[in-house]
Amino acid sequence: MDKKELTRECIRIENQILKIDSNEPDVKPIIDGIINIDEFLSSKFKIMWILKEPNGLQDNKGGGWSS
Repeated sequence: MDKKELTRECIRIENQILKIDSNEPDVKPIIDGIINIDEFLSSKFKIMWILKEPNGLQDNKGGGWSS
């Protein structure tokens, strides 16, 4: 996969994530650019670990970064 294909696929996935609806009006998906495409493509081994799903619940509101 080249940079153009990977960029296109990342955008497609982000658009799918943004379609996720919540029952809570203040809770929205966070898109944070988790992958650095240039670094990923230039690495010898292609392993990616995604370890955290952000959920900053404060005052019964979510979807933000916790402090």
